[in-house]
Amino acid sequence: MKSTPLLIVMPTLARGGAERHAALIATQLDYERWRPHVLAFNDGPLHGILADHGVPVVVAPVPGGRSKIPAAAAACSREVGSPHSVTYSYS
Repeated sequence: MKSTPLLIVMPTLARGGAERHAALIATQLDYERWRPHVLAFNDGPLHGILADHGVPVVVAPVPGGRSKIPAAAAACSREVGSPHSVTYSYS
């Protein structure tokens, strides 16, 4: 069975509640069914945890603030590869 790519978009890799849950999802998925990738707009300590589990992480600061996040996510999705199912964690 081919794994399905999953792009998890997070505003930051800091240890906030929503971010911790998104990282937990990314690291506990059945990798035979899912292939998670994480896109974050600010780096933080969760980066190392995700990398230790083999989850690819892209940190892409977004000039222009939160209003530019959807366009940045779409651009990064094209870079990581499509199609992705998208989970969006927003604090």
